[in-house]
Amino acid sequence: MTLTETDASEKSLHDRAFFGHPKGLGFLSFTKGCERFSYYSTQTLLVL
Repeated sequence: MTLTETDASEKSLHDRAFFGHPKGLGFLSFTKGCERFSYYSTQTLLVL
């Protein structure tokens, strides 16, 4: 195992922070939640 393979494996282990999933998945879920909240809030305001 070379030094670059060791660095790559350590990086992949540290990249798993959201229940074993990549960190970007948490950000994506948060963004999607904000988008849904905005959609339903706007829909409610338009009905009123």
